[in-house]
Amino acid sequence: MKYLAFCIVLLFAGTTYAANGALNKTYECIPIVEKHKLIKKLEEEKGEVSLFRAMSRKGPHMVEIFVNPTTKTWTALGTDTLKVCILDFGAQGEVTELGKHI
Repeated sequence: MKYLAFCIVLLFAGTTYAANGALNKTYECIPIVEKHKLIKKLEEEKGEVSLFRAMSRKGPHMVEIFVNPTTKTWTALGTDTLKVCILDFGAQGEVTELGKHI
């Protein structure tokens, strides 16, 4: 139960606002050894599966996007050699075919 509460906090803590209302780009991160537990929670509780994974050109990290094809919720993770961070998440996303422009 304690881990479930931690994951819920983690999922909703990726974006915060300062006292003046400005958006803070702080990310909630966990140790890399806990990544498998986070992915399992995304799969079991959110129904999200890995849709995209790629190495970033901005630094030595990987970006992954998980999507629930039914509810359209999604979560973006950033992973480096030490930690995994929830970069963003949302609902009502749209998956398009490669090569198709909106």
